[in-house]
Amino acid sequence: MKRKNLRTPALLLGATSTLVLMAYVLLLDDEAKSSLSKTVGSIRKAVMDVEDVFHDSEGIYAEEEVGRSNREETLRQWASLGF
Repeated sequence: MKRKNLRTPALLLGATSTLVLMAYVLLLDDEAKSSLSKTVGSIRKAVMDVEDVFHDSEGIYAEEEVGRSNREETLRQWASLGF
């Protein structure tokens, strides 16, 4: 039973891939292919930049001593304001 369930999506994926490849080769001129390549490259670069930002933010670690001095200064400022 599982073979029949996998056959239809596999055939659809194969047919779609073939149609897209044929359209790329037969319907697009060199200028359109170049434009498409540039677009894909810029999207890839943007995704990598966003990925780098997320990876950098996960690696940030603040020492407890640094946070403590900042916290103490903030508490002194609030106390001087009457809170």
